Amino acid sequence: SEQSKKKRKIVDHLHTQTIDRRGQENNKMYQACHNSLLKVHLRMRIKLLFLLVLILKTTISSSSPSESSSPNEINTKLAGVPVTIYKTDSPPSGITFFLTGSMIPLIEYQSTIDVLRHERKQWVIGHEINVFNPPVKNNHLIKAYQVSSVFDAFCEKYLDNMTTAPHHDVSSVYNIIGHSVGGQIALLAESRFDDTNRIRVIVALDPVDENPSYFTNDQDDRNDYLHGSTFKIVMTLTDGGPGISTDHNAAAIHERNDGVTSVVRHVDAGHMAYTDHGGGVFGKLMPGGTTEGNRAAREGAQDLIRELI
Repeated sequence: SEQSKKKRKIVDHLHTQTIDRRGQENNKMYQACHNSLLKVHLRMRIKLLFLLVLILKTTISSSSPSESSSPNEINTKLAGVPVTIYKTDSPPSGITFFLTGSMIPLIEYQSTIDVLRHERKQWVIGHEINVFNPPVKNNHLIKAYQVSSVFDAFCEKYLDNMTTAPHHDVSSVYNIIGHSVGGQIALLAESRFDDTNRIRVIVALDPVDENPSYFTNDQDDRNDYLHGSTFKIVMTLTDGGPGISTDHNAAAIHERNDGVTSVVRHVDAGHMAYTDHGGGVFGKLMPGGTTEGNRAAREGAQDLIRELI
C-alpha cells in the first residue's frame, strides 16, 4: 500500500543516516588513531636520530682524544684505548679505574672522581664506555680485557717518574669502579682476565648484566663466576630504570656469587643516581628515583669508596 511504501522509505532513510553517522564516527576514530601513530613514530624517529648523533659524537671524540687538557688531567691513549688520567696533588697511594655507564661522559662522575683524587689520593684512569665501539658482539669482553693492558701501559709510561706515598705499591695492584655496563665490565675483568690477582677492590654501581649476559644466564653452565678470594667485590642496587631487568641486576649477580660479593641497597634511587647531573643527554632516556634518594645513593657510593679504597 502507499502507506507501507512511505514507512519503508522513512526506515530506509533512517538506516542510511545511521550508516552515514557510523561511517563518520569510524572515520574520525581512524583519523585519531592514525594521527596518534604518526606522533609515536615521529617521537621514535627523533629519539633514534638523537641516539645516532650521540653515538657518532661519542665515537669520534673517543677515537681522537686531545693529548692533554691540564697538568692534573691528561687525555691520552694507553694500549690504544682512549682514557683520561686524573692525577693527585700529592704522592698517590694507588691506582683506580673508573668505567662509566654506556655513553655517559666522565664529567658526570666528577664528584666521585674528586673523592678518589683528593681524599683517597688515587690516580684515576677514566674510560668512557661506548658499547657500540668496536661494533662487535663481544664488545664488553674486549673492554674487560683492555683493563689490564691499559694498566701495564700506564705503569710503563708514568711509574718511573711517579713519587708514591710511603708503604703503598701502585705498580702491581689496582681498583676498579664501574657504573651500569661499566660495572659489568669491571666484574668481567676479574672473572676472565685477572689470573695474577692484581685487582684489589671492585665497586660495581648498579651493574647491568645484559646484552649479553655473562653472570645471570638461566643455565648455570653458561655463567661466569667471580673469585674474590683476596679482595673485596661490592655492588650497589637501585630501583633500576627503563629496560633494566631484575633478572640481570646486582641482586641476580649476587645470588650466583653470594660467597664473594656483597650488595648495598639504595632505595628511592634511579639507575642514574650515581651521576652528578642525571647522566647527561643519554641519561634523559632513563629517569628514575627521587631527588633525595638519588643524592643519598651517590653520597652512599662515595662513602663506600672512602671505606674500601
